[in-house]
Amino acid sequence: MEFDHSLVVPMNQGDVESIASKSPKELTGLFEQISGSEDLKKDYEELEVQKARAEEKTVFNYQKKRTIAAERKQKKEQKEEAEKHLRLQGQLVGHAFRL
Repeated sequence: MEFDHSLVVPMNQGDVESIASKSPKELTGLFEQISGSEDLKKDYEELEVQKARAEEKTVFNYQKKRTIAAERKQKKEQKEEAEKHLRLQGQLVGHAFRL
């Protein structure tokens, strides 16, 4: 980024007093104008929005992954319980025929 020398002007006491009396927000605006960062503000804000969307998507995908993992674990436990039930039922039927 090149420095814009047209922004440099001789200052008198009134200019210094004017700057000194500005609010923090006004000073920030002045510094942004002098440094040229004001020109980049729109791009920066758009990138911030994109970043926020990406973070939201990441959180959503992480939560989805955790939900799927929990459901998978639950289904596995249900399957094991059903297999155990069938095995015990088969043993019970085997014992009943022997009697």
